[in-house]
Amino acid sequence: SGNPGACFIGFDMFVKPCLWAMQGQEVNLEPAYQAVLATDYPKGYAYVRLVRGNSKVENGKMYVTPVQSDQSSVMVSIKESDCLILIPPGGKGVQQGELVSVFKIGE
Repeated sequence: SGNPGACFIGFDMFVKPCLWAMQGQEVNLEPAYQAVLATDYPKGYAYVRLVRGNSKVENGKMYVTPVQSDQSSVMVSIKESDCLILIPPGGKGVQQGELVSVFKIGE
């Protein structure tokens, strides 16, 4: 996709690990951690979706919250995000309190 948000995610998920591997660095493509979804994400999709989000630790648990404007053409949410939340395929989305896989971004 040519939208800025989609390009950012594509670079972070695919190009950056490839560049690291070409430099001889070890690359781990697995999610960084599991976290509790702090709010509902009711949008279901037929494919895996990576949603920009913010993480925080409260009472020893990691929580993630999707950013408000997650459309691929919106650039402001890129700078406000510190992670990508993996939304699994299916029509129901993810409910508050469910565990989700999370990728750190910008590292």
